[in-house]
Amino acid sequence: MFRNDLAETFKQQLQINNPEQDIGFTDAINNAALIQIENLGLPLTNRWDLNILSTEIMREISYDKGELIMYINDNLPELLHDQRRAYSTVIKSIKNNTGGLYFLYIPAFVNKILLAKVHQENEITFATVTTGIAATLLPGVRTAHSAFKLPLDLPNKENPVCNISQKVCNR
Repeated sequence: MFRNDLAETFKQQLQINNPEQDIGFTDAINNAALIQIENLGLPLTNRWDLNILSTEIMREISYDKGELIMYINDNLPELLHDQRRAYSTVIKSIKNNTGGLYFLYIPAFVNKILLAKVHQENEITFATVTTGIAATLLPGVRTAHSAFKLPLDLPNKENPVCNISQKVCNR
């Protein structure tokens, strides 16, 4: 958002040194600004793995907002009282920034409405389900076995463990 603002000084310096050229913002100029910020000695933030950023995060923030709004408007009135209460509880925790971990035993269409609302608000979800059938019904949802790398052959393992690296857990 502020990438060009941070690099403005570098762009101006290049323009002064090269008045005959029309200098625009480039990756090199933006990178020079970031290097300068790092040289100030400020603590560095955690860096995202670009492969994760380009797949998981981009999928979560690239839903068609118009389609989501239409889906929510068409289906939200169909929720039963208990389903509406579960929906409202989760949405309220997101809006109040309290977060939480929710285990919902509700029909797939209720989950779909809930996820549509969360995605419409540009929030990121990490929704998992227990069956592959449910995963196919909900966009962006994976089975718990896939998401958490749970071993599928539990009877054959003496000490089964999840295959999640520390790098993934520290995010």
